[in-house]
Amino acid sequence: LTEFITKANTEVRDPSRSNETLGELIMNCTIIQGGQQVNSIPSLATAEFNVRTIPEYDNEEVIGKFNHIAEGLNREGANLTVEVTMSLPSVFTDGKSNLVKIAQALGGKYFGVKPELIGSPGVTDGSNLLRSKGDDFPFMMFGPGLTKMAHKNNEYVHKDVYLKFIDLYEEMIVEFNK
Repeated sequence: LTEFITKANTEVRDPSRSNETLGELIMNCTIIQGGQQVNSIPSLATAEFNVRTIPEYDNEEVIGKFNHIAEGLNREGANLTVEVTMSLPSVFTDGKSNLVKIAQALGGKYFGVKPELIGSPGVTDGSNLLRSKGDDFPFMMFGPGLTKMAHKNNEYVHKDVYLKFIDLYEEMIVEFNK
């Protein structure tokens, strides 16, 4: 299993492939489980990966590479299987919707800074909501907290910022529906 993880880290990552908005594919092995006690070889071990793909390097290609690595190690005596538990495509919009303009204006009003338009490789409900929608569909990720804190130990949002966002959202919904 450790050989699989090492090979996946070197063979799946490809910094030469990126998306102008989303950046590079992101891959991390976030869960490794196996064994019950010290000094006993486990009969089963598992590893779980979180992979955030980009249109230029999609889910099917990554799954194919995982399977190729497992097949190669199995020929050498391993007993590995690859199981995909969730496979959502990367999605993005052009950021030019009226909703985004309203959010930027209100961000300036409530926080004194116009929010920068950036892409996020994070998985959201957008993967489902944006299917069959055009690039101009009004979608954005906009809320309290810092992206660099997401999914970290001791993740937090400042209370005053959270409460301001409630007022901002109320105003944004009214403005968007005019």
